[in-house]
Amino acid sequence: MIDLTNKKVLIVSDIHYGEKNKKGSELFLKFIKNYKDYDAMILNGDIFDFFYEPVENKYHLNKEILTDFKNLNKDIYFIPGNHDFWGKNILLKNGIHYYPYGFGVMQNGKRFFVHHGDGFNPKDIGYTILKGLTHSGLLFEIGKLIIPASFFYRYIRDVSRTDSFVSHSRIEVEYLEKTGIKIAKKYGYDGIITGHSHYPYIKKIGDLIYANSGDFLINFSYLVLENGEILLNYIVPGGTKPASVPS
Repeated sequence: MIDLTNKKVLIVSDIHYGEKNKKGSELFLKFIKNYKDYDAMILNGDIFDFFYEPVENKYHLNKEILTDFKNLNKDIYFIPGNHDFWGKNILLKNGIHYYPYGFGVMQNGKRFFVHHGDGFNPKDIGYTILKGLTHSGLLFEIGKLIIPASFFYRYIRDVSRTDSFVSHSRIEVEYLEKTGIKIAKKYGYDGIITGHSHYPYIKKIGDLIYANSGDFLINFSYLVLENGEILLNYIVPGGTKPASVPS
């Protein structure tokens, strides 16, 4: 549990930084260079469209955004998503706190669990096992030995479909919400904050809050956690636009 009481926290996810999302990538870089009114940042998964340590060390695909994060001089907390869970060592070297399975946030008497949301669909058993193996370090080390960085570089250049991807299905959105609320209830949180679906919204369910930060592919949205309350905002020409907050 991380105590962020009396701090304004910026929460973003699903930037999918890279060549496949030039517009969103450029907008996000501009946003974090100009928007300074916060104390800490939570990067809630899929910040990078592809983040694999051997590829990064050879091709430096994410050099600009990593440099910008470092130059912010703020506490940054990273939770991997399904596109960027193979870059732990690089993030730690850049002074970014790394939490592979999400974490709890305490602020002004309220507790929220933050997780990208990948694996919340009960049908994602294979993916959940794969991600668990990578976090153990076993598959990652084997992959570095037998699969050249150039193979993955060709994959993200020629195969990745981020440039044509919009959002997850309504069923996936519902799984995120239902599973998230179930986790919040089980562990005594006041709500849960996810990304993954590229569908930004805040919803009050009984006494609990479900919040999704959206994306920088089509919605250009982010969350702010302040004084125990979660606010959803959109980047629009000339500034930002707040969304309505559930009562």
